[in-house]
Amino acid sequence: MKRSTSVSVASGQRIGVVLVLVLVIIAALSFAVYSFSQHTLLEYTATRSALDHEQRRQMALSAIELSEAVVRGSADRNLFERGPVHIGELFDPSGSVAIVRTLPMETEPVQYGLRDESSKLNLNALAVELSERKRSRQRLLALPQMTVQIADALLDWMDSDDRPSEFGAESSYYTSLRPPYRPRQDRFADLHELLLVRGVTGQLLFGEDTNGNGRLDPNEDDGSASLPDDNANGVLDRGWSESLTLVSREGVLRPDGELQIRLNQPNLALLYDELLPGFGKDMALYVVAMRMRGARFPDDVSPPQTPDEEERRLKRIETARRRLQEQLGTGQQQHRMRRAGDRIREGLRLSSRPAYRITSLLELFGGQVRITINGEDQLLKSPWSADPGTLRRLLPSASELLTTSERTAIEGRININQATETVLQTIPGLTPGLARSIRQQQPKGNRRGQDHESISWLSTRGLVPVSHLRRLAPWITAGGDVQGGIALGWLEDSKPVAGIDFLMDHSGSRRHVLRYRDLSALNLPELRRNTSKTAMK
Repeated sequence: MKRSTSVSVASGQRIGVVLVLVLVIIAALSFAVYSFSQHTLLEYTATRSALDHEQRRQMALSAIELSEAVVRGSADRNLFERGPVHIGELFDPSGSVAIVRTLPMETEPVQYGLRDESSKLNLNALAVELSERKRSRQRLLALPQMTVQIADALLDWMDSDDRPSEFGAESSYYTSLRPPYRPRQDRFADLHELLLVRGVTGQLLFGEDTNGNGRLDPNEDDGSASLPDDNANGVLDRGWSESLTLVSREGVLRPDGELQIRLNQPNLALLYDELLPGFGKDMALYVVAMRMRGARFPDDVSPPQTPDEEERRLKRIETARRRLQEQLGTGQQQHRMRRAGDRIREGLRLSSRPAYRITSLLELFGGQVRITINGEDQLLKSPWSADPGTLRRLLPSASELLTTSERTAIEGRININQATETVLQTIPGLTPGLARSIRQQQPKGNRRGQDHESISWLSTRGLVPVSHLRRLAPWITAGGDVQGGIALGWLEDSKPVAGIDFLMDHSGSRRHVLRYRDLSALNLPELRRNTSKTAMK
């Protein structure tokens, strides 16, 4: 009886152990299933998040591709000026894209559309030749808090010699620093390089945006509570970086991709032959005569600005040096001259070396040239009159077909349709009052309509007479070919926004990427509220 009882107890103990083991196994399996489920859920969430981010990024990339079509003229040029564009037809889930000039902030209105680098002063395009140094210094002095010492130091940094200008600095200064270094003695490679120039500080260059992220961070809007010192007004002061660029240019290609006619080419016979088919005999003859003798403009009643004796001396030296360089490399030019055949057009014997250089297309309007043709003294008048209506009608098409540049692009002209009042004041001959008036009459939201296709609107709207516009013309443009901005993309029901900071050069036959930088996910809810429902198909 006792043995039976002990067997039953042992059997019960084994069953209990098995039951505990079963429970442990079930618990372990349940935990494993739970862990697997959690891991799978996390993997799904991460995958979904990565997929959403990639979709937002692809939307931002599509905005850049659309901007290419805008610049090339195959899409509405004001596409992004009106605000975000809904592209739900292309993505599932649907979303929207936008291009903004700077990162939007709560306290500032959103600036939609492409940013034209020609709306800034191109530091690398400033003349550093001794005869032009005074003018370049004056242009820099238009920037707030700029001093003559810093202006001269910036120009010395870019010139090729090692002789300090009146208030500048060269190697003798920089090599005395600890640690020592030498100036580049060439054009700037990066905007941050300006910080190496004597007198340039981060506060001057970047203002309150000390980290250069383009946003108003808490420490940049708290007064003197933390660095940097700021005015706590809720608006980001970007310093000189908002007004300066290192690359702005306009291409010299016609809409069909061929080179524009170069008005300042040395071969006048060839120039006449190129102008004749599209512009007629009278204009072709007037242009080559102007290249030989220069032109007089009856509407220009103001006395010309004459340089001082030192500037004239330096200009003569630089002109002689340039001509010597041209003579050393004229093999291709001479070949083109031989192709042009004889040197007489319409009784005008064309000189082998033109004495006059055309500085802007405005010189084609309203001028007069006295010259000898077939042995008789004649007065040639331009077929294009210098009235605002003619400028408005002819200047846009002339700008597509003709160029005064002898290079592959025109560097550094300022876009009067987008430039700020500060940048406008850097244009030689443009007063602060005129800068204010231009700023007030710029196209709203940077939408360039027919009235703003060329610089002629300054005259057609009565801001300046044509004679004054002629003096401003070498420094201004209605639009450049280096465009950029921040491309944004977001999904309909997702808060983060993907951003890509980009800069493209469209001055050649193909675009050239100058900057392409992915930004972290951004929280910009104000863009969602303003989304246009225009679908892109």
